[in-house]
Amino acid sequence: MWSYVVERVVKPANNEDLQLALQNNREVLQVFNSDIIERAETNRRTLDLLENRIARGDHLTQENIDLRERLMAETERRAYLEGGADVLRQISREQDAKLVSMASPLIKDMGVALRSSASKLEVLSESNGIQRRIMFLDKKMAKDISSSIVDEESVLILVKIVQYNTETGWGRLRIWAPPSTSPRDAILVSEG
Repeated sequence: MWSYVVERVVKPANNEDLQLALQNNREVLQVFNSDIIERAETNRRTLDLLENRIARGDHLTQENIDLRERLMAETERRAYLEGGADVLRQISREQDAKLVSMASPLIKDMGVALRSSASKLEVLSESNGIQRRIMFLDKKMAKDISSSIVDEESVLILVKIVQYNTETGWGRLRIWAPPSTSPRDAILVSEG
């Protein structure tokens, strides 16, 4: 369940996060901008690029190393969740909302050490001798989580999807509004 909650609370890396982490490594950023950014599975391709650079013996900046750890945690967590998709589908919207609202403060509290003494936080799980990453947080990610607010009540809203990233589940949408008002842009988080 911890992997499920982390997936729901921790925002996945987006193109802006990827470019920011790669900006100090001009060669890697150039490959990202020319070969990866406009294609599907941006996060997986970026992870493959970083893994390839490590295999070649290239020097990576600390930002690149942290990005690699973040992407590995996202990839391993999603693979684990896909394996248990049948069980996770049984979670109702109400149970999901309750899980997220209960776990968000816990994840926020885990990020307290990142305010001063620590630079990153990783949560690992081991089962049958196999270790997998569940969560990676750095200072910026912890700050984003601590500033987010979980609404306890579910509300039905009619929207028009303007842009959607099938890999990360994030996108942009326009909230439908009656003709007397103007629509507003919002962030879309995929339900599955």
